[in-house]
Amino acid sequence: MTQKTRTPMRIIGGTDRGKHLVGPSDQSIRPTPGLVREALFNILQEVIEGSHFLDLYAGNGAVGLEALSRGAASVTFVESSQAAVRLIRANLAKFSRQGDAYIRTTSAPGQCRVFQRDQREFDLIFLDPPYNLPGMPINLLEPILAPNGLVIHQRPFKKGVGDPFKGTTLERLDLRKYGKTELSFWGFPDRSGDFAGDDDD
Repeated sequence: MTQKTRTPMRIIGGTDRGKHLVGPSDQSIRPTPGLVREALFNILQEVIEGSHFLDLYAGNGAVGLEALSRGAASVTFVESSQAAVRLIRANLAKFSRQGDAYIRTTSAPGQCRVFQRDQREFDLIFLDPPYNLPGMPINLLEPILAPNGLVIHQRPFKKGVGDPFKGTTLERLDLRKYGKTELSFWGFPDRSGDFAGDDDD
């Protein structure tokens, strides 16, 4: 039986551009594809520097590490899988700004409740829940999102899938599709400032 060859993962931009990332050895961890990651950070280029970035369901940490490389003030990784956390730690060891990264080995909903209790806020919240798990309770994100912040939700593109933020005060600011992957961008209705959502597909 012929084994599939995985495309090497690397940091695409910023101070750590070109650094290779350790990826999963099987399908249990599903990193965000490089094409999608590059498109995402092209969209976020005006708001990433100096931001406090939350990477929920972090996998091997590729998205959060990209944010760190591109100037985020801090990145917090939340991941419940011990195997995935080992990958995050192995990848983070290659970065010069390790002191600005924080790892929480726990469930995303549980950690969001802790952040709410501690009155923590994030400028950018990225979530990519595993396909086989129930959706994240979206109402847990509102209390920890900064007033001008953005939530970026990655999920498989499927026609007719309902609004995941229904029942919250967040509104959709942009929607992008990259092959079988969908990225949606959400913020509060009174969010001030421009949203750099002008990247071409």
